[in-house]
Amino acid sequence: MSQTIKWKYQTATCWFKITKRPGLFGTGGKEEGYWAIQLDREYALLDGLNTMGERGYELVAIQPDLIFNAGQGSPGWIRPIYMYVFKKPLEPD
Repeated sequence: MSQTIKWKYQTATCWFKITKRPGLFGTGGKEEGYWAIQLDREYALLDGLNTMGERGYELVAIQPDLIFNAGQGSPGWIRPIYMYVFKKPLEPD
């Protein structure tokens, strides 16, 4: 006889966090930064994924999204963001 498993889901937003922008008009190097994920607080992506694993969650989906820049820097660029979906089994009652 098979048992039905109930799941608890959690989502988290992931984005590229810029720590250094190029100079005026794109001079002075390129952007620098790292991928970040928002859970109970902001984590670097790898640290956040490890934290969710320690909490018993597994990553089940990554949903891409886009943010269009409407006022900062060069107009018209598009920056990707992602929604990460995690799940873990609910504890039986």
